[in-house]
Amino acid sequence: EEDLCGGRLFTFRWEGDRMVRAWMPSGHRPDAEELPCLWMQDGQNIFRDEVAFGGVSWGAAGTVAHLTDVGTIPRIAVIAMDHAGAQRPFDYLPKPPGDWGG
Repeated sequence: EEDLCGGRLFTFRWEGDRMVRAWMPSGHRPDAEELPCLWMQDGQNIFRDEVAFGGVSWGAAGTVAHLTDVGTIPRIAVIAMDHAGAQRPFDYLPKPPGDWGG
């Protein structure tokens, strides 16, 4: 858990080495506020330069915080799941290869 762009970034391990990263806006209390979620793929690239491919993140937390501050979007949570490394292409398929019945 860490501060990031005025909110909090939480990181959880999921399915082996894959991580799920969840950014919540400043002051969010789960017992008092339900938030819509923006789900993003390639989670390692979303928030932190240190773990992003090429060393530059997409800056999602800063963008969402700014758009919320200026009233363009409502308060939201950003949930990002890391891709599966060498198996990344399979993240985008509706079924595993060979199971398509054709």
